[in-house]
Amino acid sequence: MKSIILRRARTLGMATVAISCLLSLSVSVQAKIKPKSSPARAELNSIRGIITPAAEAVLSSEIQGRIQYLPLRDGQRFKKNQVLVSFECSKLEANLASAKAEHEANVKTLKNGQQLSTLHAIGGLEIEISLAEVKKSQAAVDIAQTDVNNCVIRAPFSGRVVKTLVNQYESVNPYDQLLSILDDSRYEIELILPSTALQWVGKDKPFDFTVDETGKTHKATVAILGASIDPVSQTFRITGHFLETPQDILSGMSGSAHFPDQPIPTTESNTQAKAQTKTLSQTKAHNAKKNVSGPADLSLKPTRKRR
Repeated sequence: MKSIILRRARTLGMATVAISCLLSLSVSVQAKIKPKSSPARAELNSIRGIITPAAEAVLSSEIQGRIQYLPLRDGQRFKKNQVLVSFECSKLEANLASAKAEHEANVKTLKNGQQLSTLHAIGGLEIEISLAEVKKSQAAVDIAQTDVNNCVIRAPFSGRVVKTLVNQYESVNPYDQLLSILDDSRYEIELILPSTALQWVGKDKPFDFTVDETGKTHKATVAILGASIDPVSQTFRITGHFLETPQDILSGMSGSAHFPDQPIPTTESNTQAKAQTKTLSQTKAHNAKKNVSGPADLSLKPTRKRR
């Protein structure tokens, strides 16, 4: 009997020691693990956005010809009305000279007909036909002059070259892309907010924008509110302007907009807004290849299944 009692006592003692060790280990592990902050609180009053230029364009050729002059390379600056591309246009200039000569001949024919008409030597129909020929030849001159004017492409605004898409002395066809350019004199901030933000956001609403690449924070205001809400993600777009244009930013940089003392956006809305911000940058890059400079519509449309 005593041996049984001793064995049970030993077993109970060992179990007590094991439980004590487990409890001490649990306490030490809990002490090492720091509580994580709430995702929603980590994103308090913060909305993701990207920096876009005030204007951008992809310049295309309007004529078929060989590039004679292409002075700029990627990143270089240019002034408004500066020549960016010029073509070898001797053939088009010859067409213009031919059109002008034909027009001059038609004008002389019309004047001669009008003189004969005063002598009743020809009828009014011949005069009307001569007048129509003059108008037709004048239109041909205008077309030829337009082609010659298109031999030189000038900058529509001051800015920088994003990318040169052709090389000097290459031959191109109409609508071939030549240069991608942007206006870096003023930048805009494009943000995507949850639809609930319409309760407090408005034009001239101030906010701070922290650029990821530089780590600097800049003052900005809301300039344009989106015209519609995306029905799938329940978000809308706004455009902001810097109060003072920073000198160390580039188009395509991203960052976070902070609206002090405003309701916390839901985590789901923030996730959707981040996804649409990424889609926005991808869409802009895709549109640049298609000679589209304006912001694209991000509304999600249902696709039809092919039978």
